[in-house]
Amino acid sequence: MPRSTWGRRLWIVFTVICFITSLLPSPARSFFGELTIEKEKQLGEEFFLQLQQYFNIIHDPFLNSYLNAVGQKLVQQVGAQPFDYHFSIIEDPSLNAFAVPGGYVFLNTGLIQLMDNEDELAGVIAHEITHIHARHIAKRMNKAKFTTIASLIGGLAAVLMGGAAAGPLLMGTQAASESAMLKYSRDDEREADTL
Repeated sequence: MPRSTWGRRLWIVFTVICFITSLLPSPARSFFGELTIEKEKQLGEEFFLQLQQYFNIIHDPFLNSYLNAVGQKLVQQVGAQPFDYHFSIIEDPSLNAFAVPGGYVFLNTGLIQLMDNEDELAGVIAHEITHIHARHIAKRMNKAKFTTIASLIGGLAAVLMGGAAAGPLLMGTQAASESAMLKYSRDDEREADTL
């Protein structure tokens, strides 16, 4: 197929996507917008409420007070924050800790039980605080939107092109999208470790 025909087809695909996006109702169109601080707060709160439906959150006053004291001391080192930080322990034997948008940090009991001292606990909490402070999750969500759009364009282009080139183009588009997201994830982890 001549190169000018491919370019024309890609332009048509892009135009169709833009047209379809313009017809979407406002909430769907906001998918393509930036994840604001307020949206992050709302997302974090909703996630926390949903998490409680599926996992046992430890409500021991001593443990929660201790974890919160360590966490808030670390938050103070970061400086002014747009979020109120919340630290919770999930009853789960796996070695995991994670953060979600809006200032929510979770540590599994399995990880805590493995720790030998407060320094190890502080290191894990600081890493998770950094993810929130640097807005890694929000940035990754925003980047995912663009890789999703790129994948959609690649998929539509493969359909329009048809023939022998369609399969490799579709697989290449999907592989590039996944590779980009893994790179963002690795970069975020390195930055969180460094900070």
